[in-house]
Amino acid sequence: MATMTTEQLLKLKEKIEKGKTRLAELTGQKQQLMKSLATDYKCKTLEEATELVKEQDKKIRKMEERIEEETQTLKETYPILFE
Repeated sequence: MATMTTEQLLKLKEKIEKGKTRLAELTGQKQQLMKSLATDYKCKTLEEATELVKEQDKKIRKMEERIEEETQTLKETYPILFE
């Protein structure tokens, strides 16, 4: 096993400290995002948020279909508006 120099150990220690700091930052960000999910969307977990997104996507698709249908009806009823 190779021995490390003092300089290598200090660099390693610095990398570890930076990693710990970054981990703490990311943990705080995650907590804040989860809090926002709970407050804004009433989701306690990422799974709940994913399900909510799927439901909202379905609603959007239905709305888009209805808009398309209504637009087609308008085109047929008032073709002069679409010339």
